[in-house]
This record gives sequence, structure tokens and C-alpha cells, in this order.
Amino acid sequence: MKIVLIVGTGSSGSGAISDFLTKSTKYKNPFKGQEFRIIDDPDGILNMYYNFYINHSINNPSNAIMRFKNYIENLINLKIKINNKQTKVYDKKILSITNEYIKNITTLSYHAYPQFIEIQTSFFKRKFFNLKKKISQSKGGGNLFNMYLPVKKEIFLKQSKNYLRKIIQCHSHNKKINHIVLDQSLNMWNFTEIFSYFDDVKIILVTRDPRSIFNSMKNRDAKAYPGYNLKIWTKWYEQIMYKFINYKKKIPKKYKKYILEMKFEDFCQNYESERNKVLNFLNTKKINDNFDIKNSKFNVFKAKKELSVFEKNYIKKKLSKYLQW
Repeated sequence: MKIVLIVGTGSSGSGAISDFLTKSTKYKNPFKGQEFRIIDDPDGILNMYYNFYINHSINNPSNAIMRFKNYIENLINLKIKINNKQTKVYDKKILSITNEYIKNITTLSYHAYPQFIEIQTSFFKRKFFNLKKKISQSKGGGNLFNMYLPVKKEIFLKQSKNYLRKIIQCHSHNKKINHIVLDQSLNMWNFTEIFSYFDDVKIILVTRDPRSIFNSMKNRDAKAYPGYNLKIWTKWYEQIMYKFINYKKKIPKKYKKYILEMKFEDFCQNYESERNKVLNFLNTKKINDNFDIKNSKFNVFKAKKELSVFEKNYIKKKLSKYLQW
């Protein structure tokens, strides 16, 4: 299975690169065009890895697993609108796949009632649990909470690869599809982590002029970003890009040939050459002309007209090193 990961800052134009691949090549997004965040989200796989092997303690693996299972249980409720109909992105099968995965990344499980769980448990639930415990005269933690001990790191990574492959295959209704696009599965500060979770993977990093990013976030009222306040946003963006640039300096040399950086403006203005750059990087071919660059070209410089003179000048002054037009 060949994987390409598209990574951007948010409103970076990375979606245009993803659309080009899914509409014009044999690469497909199994998740109805949506971002695949199981690895990177705060309660995702990387969080378990961190709490298993870096921030390890008796309780951390169990808490990380509890949060991961809760995350997956809520993920199956994620819906998008397709043809004016609400459609779920994820199949319920991921629940059983996840339960199997949890078994495969733990060596031991037992019931307990640690303090960090007790203080988060509601008063009535604690009363019910204590009553149940007295009636059964059970010792220990009853069945309120499962505690776990993790497998060795090498086994965790191997089982995580298997888990991700099963999740992708579960949603690839055409089983012959083995060229996969994943959007935003990691972020601009940790994207080389992806090489631990897939055997054949490449990364496309997409950047965009900060004035255009701010304009997009402001107009869309993007809830995950501070686009409602120019001064806060510029400080946010500065920190994002500062850490990104420092992170890139530390990328091991062995990974660099699997990483392609692109500017959204270049992709729109020099579509033919930039398109070919992507195709050559992935060693693939364009199989049709279903992707239309016109919409992206229309959006690429909207900020020039839509932002005020003050907004454009403020960003130009504060973020001069990141400008792309």
C-alpha cells in the first residue's frame, strides 16, 4: 500500500493538492475526502505512544487507552453532507478493529479503581459502584475501569501499522485500491513520525502566504483557529512557522527524499509544471482530466481584494519572512 500524506498549516491550500491526486490519478481518499486524524489528534495513536514509552507511569498507559477508545467511539458519529444527505465518514467496524488493536498492544489488563479515575467519576456513579461492591463483597476495583500494561515499543509500532492498514482497507470499498491519500494525519511539527506507521509513505508539505491564510480563516469563521483577531492570529502563525522551520532543520537525511515542499501560489500559477513535480515525486501518472484548477486560481489571491489595507500592512510587517506574494 502506497501512502501520500498531505500536510499544511490549515487553510494552506493543501486540499487542492489532495483533490488533484484523487481526481486525476489512481490515488484515493477512503474517508470521503475528510482528514484522517486518528494518528495525530490529542487522544490518538501518538498520544498512546508517548504515554506508553516516554511519559510512562503505572496509570498513563491505561488513561491513554481509555481516551483513545472514547475518541474512536465518538469518531463513528462524524458526519458530512453528500448530495444534501448526512453521511457517516467511518464504518462501525472500526470499533471491533480497535478492540483487537488494544489487545495486541497490551500484555496485561485488570480491573481497578485508581484515584485519578475516582475523582473524575460523578457522585451518583461512585455511590452506585460502592453499593454494587458491598453487595458482591468484591475486592479490588470491580469492573469500573480497566488497567493495562503495554507491549514492547517494537510490537506497538508493528501492531499500529496493522491497525492503520485495517482501518484504511475497511473504508476502501474497492479492494484493488492501494494508492492512498491521507489529509492532515500529522502536523507541521511532527510529520516524520509517519515513517514509523507506514512502510511506503511520502509527504507533501503545502505552505501559503499568511495574508491568504488569515483571509480564509477569517471569512470561514474557522473555529479551530484565531482568525477572529488579527493580532492574536499573527502571533499564532509566527509560532507555528518558527517551530516548523526549526523542525525541518532536524529532519534526518534519510527521510528528505520522501518529502516534497510546495507553495500553493506556485501550484495555481504554474499548474502544469507543479502538477508534473507532484507526479514525478510520487512516480505516478495522470489518468484523466477531472481536476479543474480554475477554482483554486480564483481563490489564490482573494486576500488582495478582501483584506483591508491595515490588515495587509500589519501582516506584511509582522510576518515578512513568510510572504509568498
